[in-house]
Amino acid sequence: MRAEKEAYILKRGVFEATLKCNLNCKHCGSKAGKARDNELSVDEIRTLFKDLKSLGMEWISIAGGEPMTRDDWPQIIEAARDAGIKSGMITNATLLDLKAAKLAKEKGLSGIGLSLDGGDGATHDFIRGRVGHFKQLMDAMDVCNSIGLPFAVLTTLNTLNKDQLVLIHDIIEKKGAYSWQLQIGTDMGNLLENKELQLSPEHLIDIEATIGKLIKLHRVKIHPSDSIGYFGSNEKVLRRYTNKSHWKGCGAGKSVIGIESNGNIKGCLSIMPGYNENSDKYVEGN
Repeated sequence: MRAEKEAYILKRGVFEATLKCNLNCKHCGSKAGKARDNELSVDEIRTLFKDLKSLGMEWISIAGGEPMTRDDWPQIIEAARDAGIKSGMITNATLLDLKAAKLAKEKGLSGIGLSLDGGDGATHDFIRGRVGHFKQLMDAMDVCNSIGLPFAVLTTLNTLNKDQLVLIHDIIEKKGAYSWQLQIGTDMGNLLENKELQLSPEHLIDIEATIGKLIKLHRVKIHPSDSIGYFGSNEKVLRRYTNKSHWKGCGAGKSVIGIESNGNIKGCLSIMPGYNENSDKYVEGN
């Protein structure tokens, strides 16, 4: 009974600070761009974080949209710190200059998540929809290093970057990211309109083999998402940094939770996020 009770503590969460975004990425599952109606105020967010802390929350990821498009993003970080929850922020880095990075660290941010979707500027910029974004991202990594703000890298796999994993790995190693999360783009949001970028099951065999080889190099702490592996020949290697020998099921609603920017609750924000049709059917409360 005790073990079952401990398994259902909401230790980690993702808070969608806003659906507003200043990019239009081809794989965006949320179809982000415009802010939601009635997004939570800072005072409401403070109450939310206190409530989450009372439920056992240890870590909150502040995401979007692009959270830094909110003028009060520093106060959101501060609210997590004041509630006793460690926080990270997932940002596209378009607004992350040295001044902003210092402010984020000052307010209590524990780490930054930066998305790198190509091993070269052309591929990454095409996916992100902005020429020059690759360089902007590289500069943001240097800024984080210069002030001692840890950063992780996230990559959404698609048909354009699936063969650039080694290139991306080498960039991440050189820049000094503390971890690399790999995930597969799914057929929702903007990716529904860019179907040529969607991976097919047959692509996964080579992808999983390549990731396994990179993990064995022990140069970067690599975290493949739940959708990569599934008891294949590389499964044990792919779960090396999760302290598991194999995938043991999704934690949505059991140990993790997703909160949309208007306060709506989901087991996970990957479940029909943002402006997907029928997204409201998966809302479990507010």
